[in-house]
Amino acid sequence: MFGSEGAFDPDATRAALAAATAPVLVVAGEWDWGTSPRHARDMGALFTTAGADGKVEVAIQPGAGHFPWLDDADRFAATVAGFLDR
Repeated sequence: MFGSEGAFDPDATRAALAAATAPVLVVAGEWDWGTSPRHARDMGALFTTAGADGKVEVAIQPGAGHFPWLDDADRFAATVAGFLDR
């Protein structure tokens, strides 16, 4: 949960993300003001254990803002479905 214990401890959060072993998909809209494409790429890089197996993907959805699933639901669904298929 967003407000869970440790959620506001950057070092603990980075350590937890680095230890993740599940495949990871980070999606950001091209015009997202909250999680910019640069921030999405930086976030993806935090998953170092998952990334060791090439299981981290960062998708920047063209033309989308902060809610890519609303801006182009079909493209968002195709991105997620493609990731899950791999």
